Amino acid sequence: MPVRPIRRLIGLALGAALIVSGAVAASPALADDAPAPETRAAEASASGAREHRGDLTPAEQLQRSRERKLVERPAALPAGAATLHGRIDVPAGVLDPDGFSAVVLASSDGTSYLDMSPIEADGGYAFSGVDPGEYVLIAAGTCGCEQGWFTQLLTAADGTVTVSVADAADTAWDAAMAVPDAQISGTAFGLRDSFDADVAPFVYTKADGRWIQLDMGMVAEGPLSSRAYALPMLRNGTYTVGLLEQQPNAKDPERTAWLGGASQLGSAKPVALAAAQNRTGVDLGFPGRPVVTAANLAVKRFSGADRFDTSAAISRAAYPFGASTVYIADGNAFPDALAGAAAAGAEGAPVLLVRSGSIPASVRTELSRLRPNDIIVLGGAGAVSVSVQVELEQYADYAVRRMAGADRYQTAATISRKTSGTDVPEVYVASGMNFPDALAGAAAAGAAGAPVLLVPPGTIPAAVKTELARLRPERIVVLGGTGAVSRTVESQLRRYASDGVVRIDGPDRFGTSVAISESTVEPGVPIAYVADGMNFPDALAGAAVAAAQGGPILLVRQGAIPSTIGSELSRLQPQRIAVLGGTGAVGAGVQAQLKQYLVP
Repeated sequence: MPVRPIRRLIGLALGAALIVSGAVAASPALADDAPAPETRAAEASASGAREHRGDLTPAEQLQRSRERKLVERPAALPAGAATLHGRIDVPAGVLDPDGFSAVVLASSDGTSYLDMSPIEADGGYAFSGVDPGEYVLIAAGTCGCEQGWFTQLLTAADGTVTVSVADAADTAWDAAMAVPDAQISGTAFGLRDSFDADVAPFVYTKADGRWIQLDMGMVAEGPLSSRAYALPMLRNGTYTVGLLEQQPNAKDPERTAWLGGASQLGSAKPVALAAAQNRTGVDLGFPGRPVVTAANLAVKRFSGADRFDTSAAISRAAYPFGASTVYIADGNAFPDALAGAAAAGAEGAPVLLVRSGSIPASVRTELSRLRPNDIIVLGGAGAVSVSVQVELEQYADYAVRRMAGADRYQTAATISRKTSGTDVPEVYVASGMNFPDALAGAAAAGAAGAPVLLVPPGTIPAAVKTELARLRPERIVVLGGTGAVSRTVESQLRRYASDGVVRIDGPDRFGTSVAISESTVEPGVPIAYVADGMNFPDALAGAAVAAAQGGPILLVRQGAIPSTIGSELSRLQPQRIAVLGGTGAVGAGVQAQLKQYLVP
């Protein structure tokens, strides 16, 4: 079901089914005198140009959308097909007398529109040639709202919505409309950062014990990653809302999410809507896409009682709609999580920290909330035990997998091999003996979709050489100074990169985080992350989220902001700053000072 570009303001669901009597010619699929292919192509080209300009009439918009969703009726109706007719009780003022109004014959779940009958002045409608089966009727009409029309499920006097049509029978079914004076609105979060991605919210109503699709709404122009939406002109009832996003050339060209973070309609969160109610704040988002909400339009601290709680707090704040994949790492050592954070960020997955032999309670709770399909354990059994891996099975819908090697270098190579293809644009290389450079670099690498490989100061391990040969990168980025990754290693790396090797470093760990940010992040970034430069746990989980959101990781002292960090924050002009960890890691005074760098 293709989604139209939101900038064209052309509706989706209603028009997908309608042929406007007297205003728009019948579809060639239904007409007896279909034009020649070349004529249809010329007409489509002219109509497409007018459509792009946004000057189609409502009737033409409906017809153009019809071609994208209609389940076509056969050219010849079966012998003995039934008739269906009746009257619609329409409250005064609901339908525009100068506009278009109709009754749509739809499948029992509302997802397929099969035929249309205009609503006559006396409320009458009629269908002929109806196949036996169960249907719902949906009233549709043009309106003065921005969307241009509205839809409403019709209900009989006894409260039923299903129409049963027998073979060759003449069925009469009267129904009534209600005043459509309610609305659902909110923000769609976690959208692809691409103008090629089309997105639309759609609404289902609960009736006769099942969900029935009604219509699609409008998404306003705005920041690519989050946009306001509205579903106007609804009647009182129970609804749920879904979000459909399409990008033809993406790895997953079509994604659907449901209210409450559900992956299926049956488990979607319901919304009770009273007459004349404007229900705001009904936010939508895709599992596995991090979210920065309006509540974070300031300096916000993400912390817990310990490193494990902090990782859960970061995940909970960034992934309110759940996550398809979760990475698990040892919270008492950094190497495995350094390489894993970049992979997790590129995939839009959180990193949660565990003890080697147990899963902390806060992490259990977060895993239950996230409802992941897959869980990836980083490192060998010495880092995350087999018993923990087995215990994680209860939280994964599909599988728990381990990415590990004989040591930290081989583990990083394994993570790269399992998450990256070949002929990659970039590979980041950092010291496996210390954490600061790789922490800041993991966010940059993940944002670019690049793997992170670890090396000791003076040599390249065999596993890393093998992986570099497989990756065939255009460029290799070395993180940190020569004390972290020697010039000898830098020279040896050149044989693996077709466009050479570059080093990003600074006078110290703080300066290196600034240099990485300067090289990879443009001013006006939505969010910047700040972490303790003297310890690693809080930033391990934060690096994955920063990568997914395209924000940098900047390192500070517990009680002070280094001058180079202050200068970089001034350059970045972030809208939000996230502080990772408690006041023992980043002091309250530092948090207060960070406010001066926010730019609305």
